Amino acid sequence: MEEKIDNYLFNLLSDEEKQLVLKELDGDKALQQEFADKLNTLSLVMTQEKEGDKVYAQRKYKDFKQKARNVFIRRIALQAVRYAAVILLAIGLFSLYQYYGNKLSEPEYACFEAPIGQRARLSLPDGTIVWLNAGSKLEYPSDFSAENRNVNLDGEGYFEVFGNEKYPFTVQTALSEIKVLGTKFNVKSYKRETSFITLLEGKVGITTSDKRNKLTLKPNEQVSISEANGKITLSRQIKTEEVKAWIFGEFAYVNQPLSGIARDLERQFNVKISIPDRQLSEDLFTTKSTYNETLIQFLDRLKETRELDYEMEGNNIKIFKR
Repeated sequence: MEEKIDNYLFNLLSDEEKQLVLKELDGDKALQQEFADKLNTLSLVMTQEKEGDKVYAQRKYKDFKQKARNVFIRRIALQAVRYAAVILLAIGLFSLYQYYGNKLSEPEYACFEAPIGQRARLSLPDGTIVWLNAGSKLEYPSDFSAENRNVNLDGEGYFEVFGNEKYPFTVQTALSEIKVLGTKFNVKSYKRETSFITLLEGKVGITTSDKRNKLTLKPNEQVSISEANGKITLSRQIKTEEVKAWIFGEFAYVNQPLSGIARDLERQFNVKISIPDRQLSEDLFTTKSTYNETLIQFLDRLKETRELDYEMEGNNIKIFKR
């Protein structure tokens, strides 16, 4: 049965064989627990496109199989994303959820999160791919389908939407509603921060939450929506590859205020950053990091570009003028 579960999770079974596995799981608490345990760390097997990560992930999954059998998970799969370093939603997740949907008391919305310092990659039932940045949350209705493609985003997400002319894909944020047919775009919409929507391919329609402004984005365009007053600003000729650099664990900023950069660093490295000098916090910076660059390396390069320095005590960092 252990081999059957592994083959199910890695999508190596036919539809008929999958149903047989689910029937064997039904009513067997021990098997359900084992299934949930494995699904909880499946994301470590198929994470990013970088070979080094795959090797590491496979090793961690092998270790997990030896010592994680006694871990009890009350909510099958829906809480799994909280524990993986980088999360891939298993292809079997949705069929499992549907199978037990009438037997478990689950909320109306499924919720997936990328914890502080981590990223998440989700595959929705309609074929849409979503990357979530650190400290982000995606919600979608339990009856999500090709005909009902509405999600709520709090944080930053990169979307590759599966095309469907009859049923648009909708992303709802605190400051806007985004409707698309099939496209690639990035949404950065954290609470109490300016929202940014950047289009890479296709076309998206945007309506502000107060319904006062509507516009359509073209490729390489970006709209910002002020959290303070709802003001919108359209920018063209955006370097979209830099906008989505965070997917690969990199940072890229073009004329961004230091305060905004600091908030991103807080989410990525789980630290607290203070900038006592208000003028310094509003100064604009253009900089880019490399894959797997440490916080110290980033800050050291940052202070070389301006007359600034920093102090670190535990997880608290203060940036100031020299």
